[in-house]
This record gives sequence, C-alpha cells and structure tokens, in this order.
Amino acid sequence: MKQMLMIGIGAVALVGISVGISSVLLKPAPVEPEIGAAVEEAPLEVFYQSLMPEFVVNFGPREKKQYLMVDVAVATTDSKVLAVLETHMPEIRNDLLMLFSTIGTGEELYSEEGKLALREEARAVVSGVVEKHYEPDRINELFFTRFVMQ
Repeated sequence: MKQMLMIGIGAVALVGISVGISSVLLKPAPVEPEIGAAVEEAPLEVFYQSLMPEFVVNFGPREKKQYLMVDVAVATTDSKVLAVLETHMPEIRNDLLMLFSTIGTGEELYSEEGKLALREEARAVVSGVVEKHYEPDRINELFFTRFVMQ
C-alpha cells in the first residue's frame, strides 16, 4: 500500500513538473514592433458644432427670386476650435451668408458636383476664420445637414 501511495505521489509530481515546464516553454514571446513599422494610433475624437440657426438666403434674378435654406455643421478634432467657433460666430455667419448669396442662378446646385463645390467653399470660409483667430488647418470637414432650394 505504501508503495502504491509513493507511485501515485510520484506520478502526480511528474505531471505537475511536466505542466510547469510546458507552460514555460510554450509561453509566447512578447511581440515588439519592427524598426520602421507603422505603429497604430488610437483614432482621434471628432467634435461637431452646428452653426445654428440655419442659413436662409435669397438669390437669382429679381424677376425670379429663389431661396436657399442650409443647416451647417463643422467637424474638428481639436476641442479648442469649438470655443473659437462660438466666439467668432457672427463673423462666420456673415461670411457664409455672403458666400451663399453669391450663388447666381443656382442651376449648379441641382447637381451633386455643385453642392460639393459649395460645401468646399463654405469649409474654406470657416477654416479662414478659425485660422485668423486660432491656428490653420483645424476644420476637418463641413457638412450640410439640411439643404432646401425653392
């Protein structure tokens, strides 16, 4: 009986040693990035600011006035830009109203290309104001969240 107990303890000890050695030998080595390899960065947080209230302008020839109503939102990854937008909202609204009222006949706005071109011009206007009062290249994108022509 004593001999069977010793064999059992020896077998359990051998299994324990085997598991311990296996876990040490099979442990994955830490992976280090290669020299010159691109390191993934966490995505930047995007902040959105609506330029409320909506913009309403009339345009076109006197005999056939047309109206444009546009809701505009700005996207940035710099949270400080939100304060700049708030502080200088009168200047931004003025410059955008001037831009929207120079549309002409508005025929170009019926196409997607025309809307995209106007959107890019509006982004440049807002970027210009932010650059003037803060830093350049802080406006990532400008969106028309509502676009109505009549």
